[in-house]
Amino acid sequence: MRLRIAVGAACSKHPSRGRGGVPSRRSRNGRPLRTTLIGLAAAALAGCWSDSPPPSDANSPAAPTPAPAAAPSALPAPAGEPGADELIASAMQGDTAGLAARLDAGTAVDARNAQGLTALMMAASRGQTAAVELLLDRGAAVGAADAAGATALYRASEGGYSQIVALLIARGAGVNAVSKSGWTPLMIAAFHGHEAIVGELLAAGADVQTADETGATALLRAASNGHRAVVEALHARGARLDVADRNGVTPLMAACATGQVGVARWLLERGVGPDTRNAEGLTALMMAAASGKTDLMRLLLEKGAGIDARSKNDTTPLMFAVANGQLEAVQLLLERGADTGLYNDDGETALSLAEQWENQDIIRALLKAGASD
Repeated sequence: MRLRIAVGAACSKHPSRGRGGVPSRRSRNGRPLRTTLIGLAAAALAGCWSDSPPPSDANSPAAPTPAPAAAPSALPAPAGEPGADELIASAMQGDTAGLAARLDAGTAVDARNAQGLTALMMAASRGQTAAVELLLDRGAAVGAADAAGATALYRASEGGYSQIVALLIARGAGVNAVSKSGWTPLMIAAFHGHEAIVGELLAAGADVQTADETGATALLRAASNGHRAVVEALHARGARLDVADRNGVTPLMAACATGQVGVARWLLERGVGPDTRNAEGLTALMMAAASGKTDLMRLLLEKGAGIDARSKNDTTPLMFAVANGQLEAVQLLLERGADTGLYNDDGETALSLAEQWENQDIIRALLKAGASD
């Protein structure tokens, strides 16, 4: 799934607001109010950071999924290669006797079903070690990939099947094979926190600096899911802690956006700067404030994060917290001395944003702290 700061969800709860959750009112300079409410708050992560791997066929059935009834003029659905479905079914079940019988009867070891999957891929994805070994002994192509570019090693790494990973590597599987979306076996293992498999892949020469199509590395993916041991292992092999994806999201930002306190603390203790900015000028504190992660906010502030840091349009952490309805985050920032009198590029203050969203609790907190229009 894609990670989203709770802007759209919050908007949908307010029937008085305009289309898409944007207030029908306008900001002080006459432009539609979108700076914090859906603009930068959504851009913080929704469009620039995904914490999920690309779609995988790892759990696809051996047999083609029945297609809906087609019009008479429609072309017939593509068929798999002869015997592929049956061979794959045996592989998924770990039925080595059935596999051997079908191969002896003439089914090609690398026969593909209608989805382009082979018996080796599916045996690897289901953790069927004996089936994988038999297929390799019978000459299965260890580096064969599906339509998305995922190999048997990628699937075993995704599923956490250490024995199969070791077996495939020993038989020559490419540890740096890249899927069409740029993911490698190391990335998918790091994403899922499979520490032992990450170690196997690193020992076999997996490249820690490879980035996927979004610019994210294995370390960034591990950080986003809170897999500290994996982050440490990757860093020990030279993975950079300050690496950023194409939108400027760093491991610290990803950890803060997804609430991974342990990883965030570890990164900060190793000198990662708390005020690094992404392409929109957002800091880790802004992201944590927008999603109400007060434990991370405290940590960042203790490490010197700028409490009144400004994004490219002068939106502050306090404004992000206000616009996203994060009362506890607002209270924490006010306790720590956040400036309530700052304006963003739309001429809005934290208080005027709270008034736009009619959040009475936040309005009271701001007024109590001395905020004014």
